[in-house]
Amino acid sequence: MPLEDPANTNSLRCALSVIFRANFGRHTTNRYVRNARAYFQAAATAGNSIAMYWLGMLYYDGWGVEQNLTLALQWLQAAAEVGHRKAAYNLAVAHDNGIGLLKNRVQAFHYYSQAATAGDTDAMWALGQMYYCGEGVGQDLAKALRWYRTGARNGHATSMYHVGKCYLRGAGTKQSIPRAKYWYRRALHSGFSMGGAFGLGMCYWQQEPAADWSKAKYWFEKAAEQGSAGAMYNLGYLAECGCGQVENQADALFWYRKAAELGFEQALLKLAKLSGEEF
Repeated sequence: MPLEDPANTNSLRCALSVIFRANFGRHTTNRYVRNARAYFQAAATAGNSIAMYWLGMLYYDGWGVEQNLTLALQWLQAAAEVGHRKAAYNLAVAHDNGIGLLKNRVQAFHYYSQAATAGDTDAMWALGQMYYCGEGVGQDLAKALRWYRTGARNGHATSMYHVGKCYLRGAGTKQSIPRAKYWYRRALHSGFSMGGAFGLGMCYWQQEPAADWSKAKYWFEKAAEQGSAGAMYNLGYLAECGCGQVENQADALFWYRKAAELGFEQALLKLAKLSGEEF
């Protein structure tokens, strides 16, 4: 491995020191951040991939410099080409969402693959999503599950949730409510508590031979407390249909209204029906 030029290494060290001194991410107009660009520029021009990545991100979000997506993508591209996994991930996000360039899901898939193979857990989840939905690549539920599971095993909470969803739906694998519960609980305790709670509610709703309505309601309430519109809708449905409880139209209207306020379309239709305004 070639030795790095001490001058370039020092430039990078100075740049990172400036970033941390500025309390990076919270005080983006701080005078210290503005000094970082020159340091990163020196190291990036000399070929340092870390400096390329950070310089790209400064331009990407306008941190201490005027936002310039063209320059941002050029530096991220340069960093990705020499193996910087987070640069590859952010380049994928740009292609995936059409940020600074035309949306291109095939290119997004390419860069997500590069980042995921290099160990980026966000990219692992994103690859799972692309395989699950057939975006940028042919739909392949087994490969979707494989990437979700890889992300999950590396501690990615959202991937854990999606592994649970695959087992709940039998997507890419045989349906297994116990395995779904296991992964939803892992998501719950790893930081994706809203999704984990919602998933557990669905497990108790769909379990065989009979649903456990009280546990389903308990977990939907936990998810609803954290803002899950789907959980709110399901609570409205349980109240409307009297699943495991006495039918309660007032409760149903309350939960449907809560979900509708968050833009949940099915809740709007339910409100119209219960209010006699169905069309």
